[in-house]
Amino acid sequence: MSPDTRLLEIIHRSGRLQKFILGAGVGLFEDRLKARLGAKDAVAVASGAGALAIALTAAGIGPGDEVIVPAFCSAMVAATVIHAGASPVFVDVDIRTMVMDPRRIEDRMTSRTRALLPVHLFSCMADMPAIVEIAQRYGLTVIEDACSQLGAQTRGISAGLWGDIGAFSFSRGTLMGACGEAGMIVTRRPELGMRCRMLRNHGQQEGLRFIHKCIGVNSRMDEIQALYLIQKLDELDSILAERIRIAESYHRLLAPVEDQLILPPWRSDGRCYHEFVLQTAERDGLRSHLAQRGIRSQVHYPVPLPHQEAFASCLQHEDPFENAEAASRHHLALPMSTGMMDAEIKTVADAIIEYFHS
Repeated sequence: MSPDTRLLEIIHRSGRLQKFILGAGVGLFEDRLKARLGAKDAVAVASGAGALAIALTAAGIGPGDEVIVPAFCSAMVAATVIHAGASPVFVDVDIRTMVMDPRRIEDRMTSRTRALLPVHLFSCMADMPAIVEIAQRYGLTVIEDACSQLGAQTRGISAGLWGDIGAFSFSRGTLMGACGEAGMIVTRRPELGMRCRMLRNHGQQEGLRFIHKCIGVNSRMDEIQALYLIQKLDELDSILAERIRIAESYHRLLAPVEDQLILPPWRSDGRCYHEFVLQTAERDGLRSHLAQRGIRSQVHYPVPLPHQEAFASCLQHEDPFENAEAASRHHLALPMSTGMMDAEIKTVADAIIEYFHS
């Protein structure tokens, strides 16, 4: 069945349902993902940003609190902390993985620090064992932005389940994109899952309409998204395998110029290559070279969050974010899509080698 035909069939089925929001399809998708990841609860919401916002509220983060976030990631992360009434405190990232560096966390902690918010990025999970150890030592909450790493694991524990609560996105740009916006909250703490269920639906306890236990929001998944994502979940293993194949090819083919690049770290298991993002001091020249040969590449975060005007009022120190600044200047996402042919991968790699050997 073609994707278009599948979507039309789902829309037709959904149109006949009596319950279009938070119906049986949503419940089934929650159960399926919960079982796959090993979570105690999975709570479907309207978007990845909504998942993170509800997770912060469910964890009790609010005015006067500080949340440590990476200096290099989506602006949505820091903005969501601000919307919760708390203050984002930026920490530098690891030079190779471009994710939160646990060695920098304690230097940024104060008496107001309540939570750590690591963000998995591109093809790398943050160092969750080290981050969780710090959180346990200081009694902090860990809220895990796992939006780009569905299917990844570290030490057999799925991304999203290392912390107290985790957030996933199913936007079109993610590994398992919906046909619109959708997200999921996962947790191994049932009481947090129950609170998230109320928060996503105007603070109503399930089964008790118009009885509000808390101040919530409208962040509910509809049946179209849920039914579409159930089918995508069946394809996740093949999607992950396909991305690993492409990443393996890039690693092998780019070996002649690996001294000119920082390639994504290679892992033997638990991998999720959402994107293949390299780093090079020649980023802008290389990107122009690729474009001249009809090869598209992408720069995701050209300015670290602490240097963005929107977050100027959040800065509490003048220390440079050296690795985040380098990542912003040097990172480049190569073409990577399901079904990418070996010849297409080689064309990209040959063009990169040509640039550095010219």
